[in-house]
Amino acid sequence: MEQILAFGLTEDEYAKLEGLFFPLRIRTKKIPAVFYSRNLRELVSMSAQDLASPKAEDLKRSMAYGKITGKLLLFCELSDARLDQVLDVLRPSSLTVDYKAILTPTNKDWNVALLMAEMAREKAALV
Repeated sequence: MEQILAFGLTEDEYAKLEGLFFPLRIRTKKIPAVFYSRNLRELVSMSAQDLASPKAEDLKRSMAYGKITGKLLLFCELSDARLDQVLDVLRPSSLTVDYKAILTPTNKDWNVALLMAEMAREKAALV
């Protein structure tokens, strides 16, 4: 299922994201920080109900990760053409994020901290 996972967005920013992609029928999910220790594959498959009710294990594991800063959009199961549409919608919008990533076979078992650290390394290498 096509979807965009949002990490680190405020409620207003997430509402804007939903508004941008509702017309394209692309599902969006705001992932609460308590779930950042889960791997990306798990987060993609979680329902809204799952995201609303963290388990004790999630709470305990989230304490170990501390605060992860930055805003990330993770694009899941989008074809190249759909990804182009998504980027065309994002460019003129006032929504700004630090990182945009695509779910891949390589990163699907990573957690949010690992993905953001890798993206920060790649960003630093480009500068």
